[in-house]
Amino acid sequence: MGAAVIADTKVKEVMTREVYTLPPQATIAEAAAIFKRKPIDGIPITDDGRVVGMVTKSHILNGIVDGLGWDKPVKHLMARDILCIDPDRSVYEICLLPVKRLPVVDRNQKLLGMITKTDLMRVFSGDVRYVKERLSTIIESTHNGIIAVSIDGRVITHNSSASRILGLEATSAMGKHIDEVFPESGLLTVIATGRAETGVQVSLGKRTLLCNRTPLIKNDEVIGAVGVFQDISELEAISRQLDSFRKLSNQLHAIIESSYDGICVASSAGSIEQVNSAYERLMGVSKEEVLGKTIGEDLVGKVRMQRMPVTLMQRTATGKDVLVTGSPIFNEDGHLCKVVTNVRDMTELGRLKRELEISTELQQRYSTELSLLRGEHLNSQVVLTEHSCMKGIIEMALRVAAFDSTVLILGETGVGKEVIAKMIHDHSARKDGPFIKVNCAAIPETLLESELFGYAPGAFTGASRAGKPGMFELAKGGTIFLDEIAELPLSLQAKLLRVLQEQEVFKVGGVSPQKIDVRVLAASNKDLEKMVEAGAFRNDLYYRLNVIPLTVPPLRDHKEDIPLLAHTYLQRFNSRYRTDKRLSPGAVDQLCEYSWPGNIRELAHTLERLVIMTKGEAIEAGNLPKAVAHAAPTQGLMVGTCPALDVGPLKEAIGEFEQALISKAIQQQGSIRKAAKVLEIDPSTVLRKMRRSNGRQLSGYEA
Repeated sequence: MGAAVIADTKVKEVMTREVYTLPPQATIAEAAAIFKRKPIDGIPITDDGRVVGMVTKSHILNGIVDGLGWDKPVKHLMARDILCIDPDRSVYEICLLPVKRLPVVDRNQKLLGMITKTDLMRVFSGDVRYVKERLSTIIESTHNGIIAVSIDGRVITHNSSASRILGLEATSAMGKHIDEVFPESGLLTVIATGRAETGVQVSLGKRTLLCNRTPLIKNDEVIGAVGVFQDISELEAISRQLDSFRKLSNQLHAIIESSYDGICVASSAGSIEQVNSAYERLMGVSKEEVLGKTIGEDLVGKVRMQRMPVTLMQRTATGKDVLVTGSPIFNEDGHLCKVVTNVRDMTELGRLKRELEISTELQQRYSTELSLLRGEHLNSQVVLTEHSCMKGIIEMALRVAAFDSTVLILGETGVGKEVIAKMIHDHSARKDGPFIKVNCAAIPETLLESELFGYAPGAFTGASRAGKPGMFELAKGGTIFLDEIAELPLSLQAKLLRVLQEQEVFKVGGVSPQKIDVRVLAASNKDLEKMVEAGAFRNDLYYRLNVIPLTVPPLRDHKEDIPLLAHTYLQRFNSRYRTDKRLSPGAVDQLCEYSWPGNIRELAHTLERLVIMTKGEAIEAGNLPKAVAHAAPTQGLMVGTCPALDVGPLKEAIGEFEQALISKAIQQQGSIRKAAKVLEIDPSTVLRKMRRSNGRQLSGYEA
């Protein structure tokens, strides 16, 4: 039990619990009999378990001397004013009390035990033994030699390190004079002067010791001295080796610095550790800019993988064409420890230079165009509708927004697929993250992979030395919207499928995957099922995207929204161009008669043109474009999506028309029951005919 533990020791942990007690009516003879049998000198007197006094041998002796008989009760001679101790008090709190024995009682003064000076001595002797053993262990575990002497120069302690360094037997030095054991110690001088000496070098044969000597002082008197010493012969040898290494290092540095070619030394992980002046000149950078940074992962990755020199062509920030060769350096165990890169100026190769310039120019132009595309954002829009079908689409979009599932938005060009995608993002848990739109049809196929997934530094000729993040990386924590997904080349469809399944991307030229955290929304104006059947779209990617399909109907299927949309766009363009144009009732009616093959986007462009080109404030039907102004009125239920029928068997043609008519009715009315009412047939008939054709067309609609 150590000192730190003893400080927390409670009385109840060391007290004697088996205590002999007497009641107040017990006789002096009974007390004397207990003292005769037991090696104790005090007996607590208890009344119903409560301590009321204490009787000792001295009390009995004094009582007999005073003439009290042996049959007298002990209450006549017991000490009544006694000190009792709480069992939770610390042993250290009572160690200085001038009492040899103390009763230990609870809150009700009932006796729990006794604690005596003997108990305390047992505790503190254990404490002393622990401190001594711990101090001995510390001294013995010290690597430096320790030797202490008394005031007369006799060795009083030393550790194993001292025996090892001085060549002594384990206990042979104890009690001997220090001059017999270690005459060079200087401890006698320290005893004489009382002053400490530090950092003193002492020669011991062929070895050199570094000594610290300190006097031992008690009550302002020197009672001895202690010396701590260390064999520094090995350190001196190491110091000489370091000097040789430093000279070799300086020579190597001078050789590297004198090279006309650029030299870069990097760790196996690619962290730059050293470059020469030629490297700074060729690469157009300073040492301070590159030291500690990572060299091109494409080069280091290939060297690490191939375990042989790798050569690449690069263009520096200074416009120079350089030949870069990375060579592996292996340690004794055959593990890669360094990559040394040699950079040679190849500007004199004019043809290669021209090709690199053309490639760089194209890359920069495409990068600028893609930056502009990436910088486009949706205008703040509200989906305006009064049609039940569109309201159903909006409700479904808001419902799926709360979940991270992939959504496939289908519909003709201009129906508002991007608006629906933005609505899903804005109402999702990722609304504070980025919303990245990628038009798969607008990016050249040669650049599409690097734009989607990014590329590693130096992945191809003309690539940025810093690499480039892809759209998936830019969308971290947010949503990526893959518009016109049908235009994605088959070669990239497999890679996109892996991204969706594994939630990780491989950069172009990269060697390790990178985890992503992004929600995927996709859109298409083409029939992906037919493309799958034709082999133009992967079926596994289609099923992976088609987790939650949303089909946005064309404007001609919810013409009731045209007046609301037209007036909304009119107000927007009036505000933008500072005009005050208004639509006449005739113009609104004619707008509703047109089929709008370009859908809402065509309507918006038409309104913008009318605001700019119409001279008066009122926009009349005559001001409308010819296609809109001459649109024939429609009556009844128009099957705008009815497929073109080839001449063939009448029964098949009627069946196709019937299915298109039922599908159109369901889309317009928003439920099977309402569609059946318009078609004047039973709802069960609608269900039967649609399931016979394609049951998936019923998903998302109420019965």
